[in-house]
Amino acid sequence: MFMTFTPPLSFVAQALPELLNSKPFAFVIDLAILASRREYLKLDKWVTDKMLEHGDQFVQACVGTLKRRCPAVLGEWVMLVGRLGASGHAGRCWADHGVAGGRP
Repeated sequence: MFMTFTPPLSFVAQALPELLNSKPFAFVIDLAILASRREYLKLDKWVTDKMLEHGDQFVQACVGTLKRRCPAVLGEWVMLVGRLGASGHAGRCWADHGVAGGRP
């Protein structure tokens, strides 16, 4: 039998920001996904901020998380993003692959 635990909001408000600023990135990304599902975090903003702060290292951790969590769905997009990293050329490549506006 599995039990679920939902921590009190006061605990989450204190502990979550510190945990989300730690490493290793794989653990932190999984934690951010869970926090987002429970509506404690805006995942898109957090990921953008982390990409700007940590660059390619964080992008590679995100790609690794995507490979681990949904390998069948990603196909060539993971390889494309993995090669580009946070170089800023992704918009052009998305457009080259027929994605409107140059974004997935």
